[in-house]
Amino acid sequence: RNGTCDPFRGLSVVLDSTNFGHMVGEVEALVYDEKDISVAREKVAELIAKITANEKSSAVGIGKLEYYLMKNKPELYEIYAKIGKMKTL
Repeated sequence: RNGTCDPFRGLSVVLDSTNFGHMVGEVEALVYDEKDISVAREKVAELIAKITANEKSSAVGIGKLEYYLMKNKPELYEIYAKIGKMKTL
């Protein structure tokens, strides 16, 4: 180490794919005290912005469950979306 501080220390990046063709990347932070949640959220947002800075896409990210339901069970997805349990696109 050269004495520099890693501003993203404590964050994990997880890349995952499903057997139904969806890929997702997640940035996770583990906090031990509720007072640290807002700082962790800021660090997560900052890292996501840095990772996606050169992206030309304006696609909205959705989770694996939302994707699966939209593609395979659209009627169930609509029910969950109407009651506010799923993102609507």
